[in-house]
Order: sequence, then C-alpha cells, then structure tokens
Amino acid sequence: MDKCGVSGATGDHRRQQRALRLVFEQRGDELKLVSTQRLNMIVPPPQALAPQRATRGSWFELRDREGRPVYRRTIDNPRQGIEVVADAPGEALRRIDDDQGFRAFFVVVPDIADARKFVLHAEPRLGSRDDAAKAARNAATHEFDLSDIDKGAQ
Repeated sequence: MDKCGVSGATGDHRRQQRALRLVFEQRGDELKLVSTQRLNMIVPPPQALAPQRATRGSWFELRDREGRPVYRRTIDNPRQGIEVVADAPGEALRRIDDDQGFRAFFVVVPDIADARKFVLHAEPRLGSRDDAAKAARNAATHEFDLSDIDKGAQ
C-alpha cells in the first residue's frame, strides 16, 4: 500500500474512492472542526509531502501517529474572505470580507487509515500586497485530532 492508502494495481481499488469532508467554522482567529462526513469520491493526488523551506501560502496535511505527513495539498486561503458569484454573466468571481467575522468552509481529504491528525497552515487575511511579508511571519497552524473518526467504516 502506498502513502495515500491506495493499494497497488492488484489491490482493493475501492479505497482509492474513499474520502472525508471536514467542515470548519471560524470566528475571528478561532477555528473549529464541526463535522466530518464520509464520501465516496476520488480526491486529487498528494503534492510534495514536505513544503520547501520558504514556501508561503495555505495548505493542509494529514499526519500519521508519529506526526509524519502522509498527504498534503495546497488550497486557497480559507481566511481570505468569502468567494461570491458575480451578479452579471461574464463577471469574475470575487472575494468579499464578511462584516461579522464568521465563515465556514470544508476540505475534502482522502480517508487514509493511518491518518491521525489534520493540520491546516494558513496565512492571515491580507489587506494589501504590502502585507504579504507580514502575513508570512504571522501564518497560523491549526491541528485537529482525527483518531476518533471511525476509519474504514461504511
């Protein structure tokens, strides 16, 4: 079995289609995992399990019992406003800040039997391009224990 929990060509291919939807709510700097849902879908393949030393941006990792990454993907910054659909056809999607400081988002991850922890690395919201260096210094890492999720349940 490889690091993504997927069996080889002669193995069980159903594992490849197992995923979890992790639903989060954020108010200010407080981030909570509010629910998990089992899905039957194929998730994108992992990216490099360890980011380069100077890597900036937002990503998540699944880690095993020893804290080693077993899956990693970059994502749009969930702390950077809310994406809304434009009113007129042909207009681009845009991001707005909510006035209550509350947002909810979800992440779909592979259902890997060895995964015990979900780690989200996200830079703070940016007000301007000048804030980019400051944001890199103030990036937040949130960790959530997944060990109580029934791995492999139908």
